[in-house]
Amino acid sequence: MQTIADNAFYVNNKYFIYVANTRATMAHRPMSKEESITIRTRSEIKEILQKLANKGYRTLSQQCEMILLEWLKAKGHLKEDEEGS
Repeated sequence: MQTIADNAFYVNNKYFIYVANTRATMAHRPMSKEESITIRTRSEIKEILQKLANKGYRTLSQQCEMILLEWLKAKGHLKEDEEGS
């Protein structure tokens, strides 16, 4: 059995990140994701992200994932074909 400590960590001693295992259970959702990340941030950061998401007709979650994917690719941690979507 996993504990929260197994899936949680701090980034730069500031940001607490928890990665939850959430397996997709609905067979009719072919593009479902298997993992969830919860972050805590300042309200102004969330507001900026939400405005960007709204402008691009995306959800807040989709916007955050897009930013993370772009950063990972730019830093060489993720290749284009490893994106998974």
